[in-house]
Amino acid sequence: MASWELHKYYRGVCLPMIRTVLNMSVGFQVLSDSDTHSIIKTLTGWPSAGSFTNKQFLEFLEEIWCIGAHLGIYIPYPNEIDTMKELEKIVELLKNEVFPAVEYIDTPLFLPIDKETKLTIRKQTINLDSHFFTDDHLELVISKGDPLITTRLFFEGKHLPIITEGINKIIETIIKPIMSKDHKRQVITSKIKELEQELTEIENE
Repeated sequence: MASWELHKYYRGVCLPMIRTVLNMSVGFQVLSDSDTHSIIKTLTGWPSAGSFTNKQFLEFLEEIWCIGAHLGIYIPYPNEIDTMKELEKIVELLKNEVFPAVEYIDTPLFLPIDKETKLTIRKQTINLDSHFFTDDHLELVISKGDPLITTRLFFEGKHLPIITEGINKIIETIIKPIMSKDHKRQVITSKIKELEQELTEIENE
C-alpha cells in the first residue's frame, strides 16, 4: 500500500488544482474532487489509487503532473509544498498590502529588498524580481484585474523567507506612509485639480 503522505498530496494538492482549472474553463463550479478523480482515472487508465504501491503511485503522479502541464498549470512536487506556501505568503503580501498603494504613487518606485532582489511598484502593476544564482530566477508580476502571477524557479525555498522579511520592511517604511490619510488626501486633491483643469479645457474648446 502506498504511504498516506502520497495519498494526502494527491487529494490535497493535485486534485484541487486540476479541479479548479477545469471549473475555470467552464466559468463556474461544476466538478467536485470526486468528479475530477473519476476524470483522471479515465484519462490515465489507472485503477483505484487505494491499491497502489509507492512505486505505482509515483508512476501515477507522473501522469498527473503531465495532465497539469497540458492544462497549463504547474503542480508542485511533494518536496516543493513548503516552498509553495512561502511563495503564497509573498503573493498575498503583494496583493493585499502593496498593490492597493499603486493608486497613490506619483512615479514608479524601485525598491531594493536586498542586493539580489528588487520590488517595482507602478500605477498598473507591481513586480518582484530576484536573481540569487546564475541559473536561478524568481519573477512575480501582479497586475490590475485578475492577478497575473508569473513564477520562475523554486530555489528550494531557502531565500523566500528573506524576500518576505524584506517586503514586510518595505510595507512598514514605504507603503504605510503612502497609504496614510494625509498622503491619500493630497493625491486625491491633486487628481481633482487635474480633472477640473481638463474639464475647463474641454469647455473652452
